[in-house]
Amino acid sequence: MKYEYYNIMDLVNKYPECIYYIVVGKRGNGKTFSTLRKIIDDYFEKNLPSFYIRRTEEQLKTTRGIDKIFRPHYDYIREKSGGKYDSVVFYRGCFYLSKYDENKDKYVRSSKLFCFTAGVNTGENRKGADVGKVANIVLDEFMTFTGLPILDEFEKFTNLLATIIRNHEPPKIFLLGNPLERMGNVYTENFGIDVPKIKQGTITQYKYDGGATAVYEFCSDTNIPSVANSKVFSVGINSENITRGKWRVPKAPKLTNKIERDCNEIFDFYITDYDLNYCHAFILMLPNGRPLLKIAKTDDKEKAIKNLHFTTVTTTEKNGFNTLSIFPKLENVVKSAIREKSVYYSDDFTFEFFSNWIRSLYQLKR
Repeated sequence: MKYEYYNIMDLVNKYPECIYYIVVGKRGNGKTFSTLRKIIDDYFEKNLPSFYIRRTEEQLKTTRGIDKIFRPHYDYIREKSGGKYDSVVFYRGCFYLSKYDENKDKYVRSSKLFCFTAGVNTGENRKGADVGKVANIVLDEFMTFTGLPILDEFEKFTNLLATIIRNHEPPKIFLLGNPLERMGNVYTENFGIDVPKIKQGTITQYKYDGGATAVYEFCSDTNIPSVANSKVFSVGINSENITRGKWRVPKAPKLTNKIERDCNEIFDFYITDYDLNYCHAFILMLPNGRPLLKIAKTDDKEKAIKNLHFTTVTTTEKNGFNTLSIFPKLENVVKSAIREKSVYYSDDFTFEFFSNWIRSLYQLKR
């Protein structure tokens, strides 16, 4: 039997105690539609606004169609409001209920907004008055192939959550994505979710030190109700002050001086990102022939540009770099070190930098 649309409320009702609901499914299956419907319901039934978040501020512009996301719900809004409202207006980054006024020949918006918006990339700059308690926070398309990774993205996301939630009761937090990155991304990694091992059509529950909970659902392509995994995974990540959106993320692994002394350096190269940050990578070889990768930050941009071996297509087009050819053997050594978890970093910045760069490998220009 084929089910036409996915309904987020099935997951919420099944796991009402959860804070985070992470849903991955094919585009157009109904995950965003049903979550927006929940935003509408909670506004009319609880008198609470919500937040709709995208990874970048650019995705929240009317030129990208953001002002139209509630259009499929106009009849429902008319029904819920008893005819008081029949549409939605997007004004100065927020959604307002509205009604068409024939005499004025325009849509007249409510004086009270029902949904805020924010971009993860600019979330750390979002300051101002407390918006009060919110019912839902929705990060749409958190897992996607479009766009470059954002440096410190998960930290920016949690900072944004902290700004929104403050000391209020935690809302329901939804992360919606498309199953394009089967290796996961910065969000699933920080939630301790081993994406490649999760079967399609299943729901997996996670519990964290400190009491935070999350569920991850990988929807079937036919939207048949997912089967719950009987095992609840306990993840050794300390979720500190979860109601304020703060996570204590594991620190970057560092190479000890003893191990580094035992290694021979066989090659080094430089990498860069969209924001023109540079890192210096060293391939080291242990006496037993096992390769290690050490990543260090560098401020010598002139030398980095001259010896740049890796960069993404987008970065190359923007900054006019001439990317050197990458040797197949070198690429295999890099991949081997990553696969064997033999990558070490000079600090947490390089850890985040390199993790983001690896996720953009599919765009590598050779």
